[in-house]
Amino acid sequence: MCVPAIGAAIVGAKAAAGMSAGALALVSATTVAGIASPLVSYAGQRKQAKAQAQYQKQAQAAERQRFQQEQTSMRMRKHKSKKQ
Repeated sequence: MCVPAIGAAIVGAKAAAGMSAGALALVSATTVAGIASPLVSYAGQRKQAKAQAQYQKQAQAAERQRFQQEQTSMRMRKHKSKKQ
């Protein structure tokens, strides 16, 4: 489907009859941009949210490992002090 035909479908056949192909193309492009913009924005936000969730998951795993190492270290210190 060519761009002027899309413009004609948007504005209607009677209105399109009095418009040039350039004007119909402009109407089509503006409409498509208006529809595509929120979709692109949504896709970008979704990608960013997934990246943030992945980062938080990695940070949680690192913190859990750090905590476990700290607990192990504290147990070893307590165990050494009881032997002395």
